[in-house]
Formats: sequence, structure tokens, C-alpha cells
Amino acid sequence: MRKALSKLFHEHGFPQVDAVENFDKAVKRMAKGDVGLLVTDTRLPFGMTGIQLTETVRSDDSLPSQPVIIGISSDKSPGLASAYEHARADLFLPKDQALDLPEVAEKLLIQRFKNPPASHSPS
Repeated sequence: MRKALSKLFHEHGFPQVDAVENFDKAVKRMAKGDVGLLVTDTRLPFGMTGIQLTETVRSDDSLPSQPVIIGISSDKSPGLASAYEHARADLFLPKDQALDLPEVAEKLLIQRFKNPPASHSPS
């Protein structure tokens, strides 16, 4: 899924896509900065979840910026969407709508650029 999504984003004009394999690599990549969008699956390797990743990113004030976060899953239960909302993800999207991800992400990124989060807005 990671490779397919990377290809999909490239095909839709996203110039740089870094696809990482797990929670730890995602957190390390976030710390480097310049991440505008984080798409995370709910089930991650080593027993971690996309919800935990979202909570970790949102609670880390040391990150250079806060990305738009989209959680995806094949599980469509309302409780999962609610859990992502509680973790402060920008959106939860079922995997069967993954082809819409580039367009949805672009809209969210434009919105974020116009209205950056207060704690990370430019000085």
C-alpha cells in the first residue's frame, strides 16, 4: 500500500514523497522537518497504530512544523474515525477511497497554508 500511495501522489504532481515503513521511522522523519502531509495506516508494524502516531506527532512541540495528517484503514467503523478525530488527525479516509487521497490532501494542504496552526505559525 505504501508504494502504491507514493506512486499515486507522484502521478498527481506531489514532488517529494517519503514512504517509511514503521512508527519509529515516521517519527524520526518528522523530526527532520519539511513534512507537510502524513498519511498513516491504522495498523502499523510492531503493534503500533496510526492513531498512536497521530497522537505522538500532535503532542510533540519540538517538531519544526505540524503536518496535515490523514488516517486510512480498511475498517470503516465510526469508532475508528472518532479515535482519529480525538487524536487530532485532519481526516480519516477508508482505504476504498484511497484514490481520492491526492485531491483531498491538496485541499487540506491549501487550507493549512492559509490558516496555519497557532502553535506553529510563522513569526
